[in-house]
Amino acid sequence: MAQRVVKNVENDYLICSICLGRYENPKLLPCGHTFCRQCLNDHITLTVTDRAAEGFNCPNDRSLVKRPKVGLHPRQWADAYPTDTFLISLVKAVVSHEEGGTPPDGSDSVKGSSSNNAQTTNTENAGTVNGPRCDKHPDRSLEFFCLGCSISICPFCAVREHRKRTCECVSLVDAMERQRPRIQALKRRFESQIQKIRRMNSGEGILSGTFTNSKERALNTLNDIEGKLGTFFQVILQQVEILRQQVNEATVNYAGENQQLNAVLANIESTKLSFENMCNINHNADVLNILPRMETQADEFDTAMQAANQTAGMQLDVVTNTAFDSFIRNPPQVGTIKISRGGGGRNNTRRPANRREQSRSNQFSGSQAQEYQRQTSTGAVRPTQTPRPLREPRQTRTLSKVNVKAATEGVSSWHMTGVVFVGTSIVATDRVNQMIRQVSISSHALNLTLPIESPVSICNASVPTEVAVTQPEKRTISIISTERGLNVKGIVRTNKAYEGIAQMPSGDFVVSCTQGRMSIDIIDRGGHVLKSIERSHAFRCPRFLSVTSTGSVVVSDKEQKHVVCVNFSTSQLEWTYSTPCSPWGLACDQNGKIFVCLDNNSVQVISEGGQLLQDKFISERDGIKTPYAICARQGQIAMTEFGPRSSTHLLDDALTSTTNFTVPYDIDGTMICGWDKRGPGLYYVDSDGERMSNNIYSVGSGSVYAYGVLDSGYRYDLSVEEAIDLGRRSIYHATHRDAYSGGVVNLYHMKESGWEFISQTDVFDLHYQYKAEKEKK
Repeated sequence: MAQRVVKNVENDYLICSICLGRYENPKLLPCGHTFCRQCLNDHITLTVTDRAAEGFNCPNDRSLVKRPKVGLHPRQWADAYPTDTFLISLVKAVVSHEEGGTPPDGSDSVKGSSSNNAQTTNTENAGTVNGPRCDKHPDRSLEFFCLGCSISICPFCAVREHRKRTCECVSLVDAMERQRPRIQALKRRFESQIQKIRRMNSGEGILSGTFTNSKERALNTLNDIEGKLGTFFQVILQQVEILRQQVNEATVNYAGENQQLNAVLANIESTKLSFENMCNINHNADVLNILPRMETQADEFDTAMQAANQTAGMQLDVVTNTAFDSFIRNPPQVGTIKISRGGGGRNNTRRPANRREQSRSNQFSGSQAQEYQRQTSTGAVRPTQTPRPLREPRQTRTLSKVNVKAATEGVSSWHMTGVVFVGTSIVATDRVNQMIRQVSISSHALNLTLPIESPVSICNASVPTEVAVTQPEKRTISIISTERGLNVKGIVRTNKAYEGIAQMPSGDFVVSCTQGRMSIDIIDRGGHVLKSIERSHAFRCPRFLSVTSTGSVVVSDKEQKHVVCVNFSTSQLEWTYSTPCSPWGLACDQNGKIFVCLDNNSVQVISEGGQLLQDKFISERDGIKTPYAICARQGQIAMTEFGPRSSTHLLDDALTSTTNFTVPYDIDGTMICGWDKRGPGLYYVDSDGERMSNNIYSVGSGSVYAYGVLDSGYRYDLSVEEAIDLGRRSIYHATHRDAYSGGVVNLYHMKESGWEFISQTDVFDLHYQYKAEKEKK
């Protein structure tokens, strides 16, 4: 190490600017300059004549340096300032090399490099240094560690950049010795977590006294019910025995095998093994750099363990059927077993903060367990003619919900990790069931699936009917065609396990790797890396990607809790946007907006310049509880939820905002028709802003009568004259049967060039016209 220090660190950094000699007992001033203790003491003695002085002028920049303590004599000021231990280590290393001694850290690998240099050549680049290199100075290895910044650095970085008062630069060996207690404590913490989960799985400490007492009360309730049985004793007794068995098995169901705890256990064991291997094999610099991240991982494990142990505050009750006593002669179902969480302690009904935790069943009915599902509220609208005050515009944006589950499927768990628009459909990756799903968002039925191994992320390809899907476990990217069903059109093999993916304007893909050496790469359709950003301090876990309208890449980093924008053309970081919690999926639209899903169940909207545009894009009334993956196109947004949910939410800002501003009464809704590049469109929008698309609609209090005529006379190939006649007859029957539907039929024809007024007819005339036609038949 001494040879490299002498070679690469200029003498100016080892020479006192007062005595022009090497530092002796260097003292570090608050302004960042360092001087020999004796030189500093002589300077203070000559310049400070008043013991009450506030300080003295720095010999270098003449700035005011405050005295270290109040009440000290100026002769004691120099001793009171902190000693620069890093410069002392550098001076010792230089002196040791000049005297032919060994470096202070005694690194064998450095000795070997120095010997090899001496035997081969004396040029600067001849020797090679083992161990990791500095990112900013690739020709220099990492030899020091800054305790204040928690980062391994080279000598140049230590001298030039880590000179703050909070910085303390020591050799890697000294740093390892200082951090060894933290390393050992982290190992013990992992082991404690493993043992705790094993005790949880065995049933120790799971059931509280409240749960046990409530279990006894439940059994007593069943005994009371058994005493009331009469004529149908045998039938009722059979049901009671079933319920009693469920009560006795409740402990096994909740204190036995726990999939959540097993998942956390597997993660902890894997992390512990990786950490121990790193401590035993890797370089000290890598261990010190990864230590803060491993401690953060341990904190996440504690949170996951706490949330997984949800049965500690549970109560077990028997909910009896209130009609049981009255209808004893015709026995209904006796009751149900309901396990509820008690009110003491934290609120267990909240969604766990960590998304690694999965919901599990917490209610049993009769003889079989019913799967627990989150309750979602949907607005119900009743027709009324009573006017109400104009409502304030609100932020309800969810217009429709698309279920990706096919009618014939028997699966009960999903995890949609990616979603994109393809024509009039959405295509999503289902990582749990290992398949690609395509569902129509228009009127026609479409629900296709394609089994594929370990899909993670998805993006549109250069061909409008194709999508690209990452498979990190296989280190491949599959090109899926949706033109004639779902089928694999091609496979791109890669050297890294890519997870995130997005398409660049050039047609290439920008992908992210979160395993091993973190990186963001641009690859072509052959899997060749064109550009790469690797081992950057700007990101630690670049899971989700998107591309702005200007071609920049936006990356969400859940570990560092920020969103960064990178310009690959200049290889520069354009901006960084800090989020209040971990960000997940993000998407850029053509209007310059970036939608970011956050771990606190919200979505923020930021500009392509990194400025916050909207803090709460969705609210609780939207019914989206855990936004995860998201995509956007032409003002339309598709969003999946984290966890076992089979629905994808579709959002449309403009249409919802217009409805909220223009509907002052709680009416059925309105119809909107128009013509765009996709052709004619007909939509129904209710007063809550929910939108649906179809070929025919009837809205209003008399719509049920109009539908009777529409359904009987509608064909997809109706002529214009036939459609006009069908519409006139439908409205006539609605007005004839419903007093609030009015007395005039107004007909309009929507064309590509605009609307055309057809007619305005009094229903009185139509009544006798249709009556005469009926009599002729």
